[in-house]
Amino acid sequence: MLARDALGLPLAFRLPLLRGLGGLRREAGPLGVALHDLALRAMRRVPQEQIRHVPAVLCHRRLPEDAPTEWEGEAARRVVREHLAACGHPAARLRPVPQAPQWCAVDWPLPARPPLVSVIIPTRDGAGLLARSADAVLRRTDYPALELLIVDNGSTGAEALALLARLRQDPRVRVLDAPGPFNYAALNNAAAAAARGEVLLLLNNDTDVYEPGWLRAMVAQALRPEVGAVGAKLVYADGRLQHGGVVLSPGPMLAHQLRLAEPEETGPQGELILARSVLAVTGACPAIRRQLYLAMGGLDAGALRVAFNDIDLCLRLGSEGYRIVWTPEATLMHLESVSRGDDASDPERHARFLRELGVIQSRWAVELARDPYHNPNLLFSWQGSGLASPPRRSRPWLA
Repeated sequence: MLARDALGLPLAFRLPLLRGLGGLRREAGPLGVALHDLALRAMRRVPQEQIRHVPAVLCHRRLPEDAPTEWEGEAARRVVREHLAACGHPAARLRPVPQAPQWCAVDWPLPARPPLVSVIIPTRDGAGLLARSADAVLRRTDYPALELLIVDNGSTGAEALALLARLRQDPRVRVLDAPGPFNYAALNNAAAAAARGEVLLLLNNDTDVYEPGWLRAMVAQALRPEVGAVGAKLVYADGRLQHGGVVLSPGPMLAHQLRLAEPEETGPQGELILARSVLAVTGACPAIRRQLYLAMGGLDAGALRVAFNDIDLCLRLGSEGYRIVWTPEATLMHLESVSRGDDASDPERHARFLRELGVIQSRWAVELARDPYHNPNLLFSWQGSGLASPPRRSRPWLA
């Protein structure tokens, strides 16, 4: 709703609320902008749970022949600025979205002295992967205050040990020795306990960055009091989408929204170019305030040692009233499980995966019955859709 009018028409209000708001403001601008303004003012009056979306086609209307003008986009940004100021965020800056100038992106401010961020990378051998991800954090990220915690889960290779020795020479790097069976949740929890930063950034060792400002964008979102966790836009080496937020798919099962979308795709109503609330984000690159992470008990290292602990944490945060935000302002490459391989290829690991899937489905049965952030009329993901590959059409997100 900060980026564009997500409600549109038809729009129904309780009459006392509408009267209390004073109806449409003529000074807001054209009708579409005035409706956006009205909805934003209503959002300041009523709690989130009293706003509902009916996921059905209730009417048809003819789209205008001309696209919204730049003036209308500026008028929309003006009412969003007024809304942010009324909510106590006058320092947030708005700018047009390059692909759709009538929409806007919100640049949330960082404090004058940005907080220390603890970037946590679990690893075992895989020197080439770790070297690239560590270089991305230490030399190709422009955030001014960070520490890198490498959690070594029993590396034995000579190349990996030599790399760890070199990395230890950087004063921003600490290597935490954590030998034993692989437990992704426990490794991250141990690092979180030892971290000195105000914000934690959990990062897989099979990631790389594209632009230096990615961490600034994630930290700015993570510092908002109403936000629990922040996820990044992750893409494969060929540029196609790997992670655009987690959504429900039939089962109930979980999938990555619009996985394998092409780099130029904007998604339905800008889903891939606008920051938005989602059900959950992947554990490959989430940011969360350290004190909140510890207060929530971190990742579940008992029942969810490897899979779905990220989903579980996001759902726990959501149950406490925190938003889970996905932002395209932070784009990274993610090779997805290249370090460990596919769980389905090993019978023991596949059995563990199914056990952990059963845990998440039983623990969150009510929450997983409906995804409040996803339109069920849209194709959720190429993966699990029954398609061998993405259909080649002008709008491939349409089911």
